Amino acid sequence: MDSGSQDAGTVSDEAVRNTEAATDNEQNNPEFMNIEIELTTGTIKIYSGGAFSLTYDGGKAAEYSITNSTLYIPVQNAGELILTLPDEYTFDTVIISVDQGHLYMEGPFYIKDLNLDLGEGEVTLEKVFVSESSVINVKRGSAFLYGTLAQTVEAQCKEGKIQIQGDGQQTDYNYNLELSDADVQIEDENYHGTLQKTIDNGAEDTINLSCTKGEISVEFESSRRR
Repeated sequence: MDSGSQDAGTVSDEAVRNTEAATDNEQNNPEFMNIEIELTTGTIKIYSGGAFSLTYDGGKAAEYSITNSTLYIPVQNAGELILTLPDEYTFDTVIISVDQGHLYMEGPFYIKDLNLDLGEGEVTLEKVFVSESSVINVKRGSAFLYGTLAQTVEAQCKEGKIQIQGDGQQTDYNYNLELSDADVQIEDENYHGTLQKTIDNGAEDTINLSCTKGEISVEFESSRRR
């Protein structure tokens, strides 16, 4: 996409950079603490363990911008986009919006706040460690998250599927469940149909699960090694 076609005021021309030279010092040392991704269709893959680069499958440079410490990857409509980041990259905020595409993220990555909004596509987050807040909203797609759960987890699923596997154990969290013709599994406990339920384990952290006709499962590494 031509940078001149961007909406006026979104980012300055100076902020838009193409990954034409992977050895550029600025690209190897990206200065951003947040990432925002918008995906309509197509695929985005994010990997840890290399110098910063953003390319289409086949090596063609892809457009992005960095402004106010945020890496912004605009709407992608086709093909496969590959983002590589230095090992164990740390984010303040990660915002991911996927309509009908596929996003795969494999860390280790460390995130303070995660916000995931998924339509009918699929998102998989592997070795992603969230510390404070995770907000997961799935309409008809499927979301798979493996890593560390946040202190507060908000998972909403309409007709899709959410599968969460984190460190620790079930009693590390209190749970608030709101189901409508749905299925929720927390370790070996299954909840079906329509109900509202609070599970108080006297924990400091909380998982809120809201599900309508879909399914959510929550498991912990201490009881099930992958």
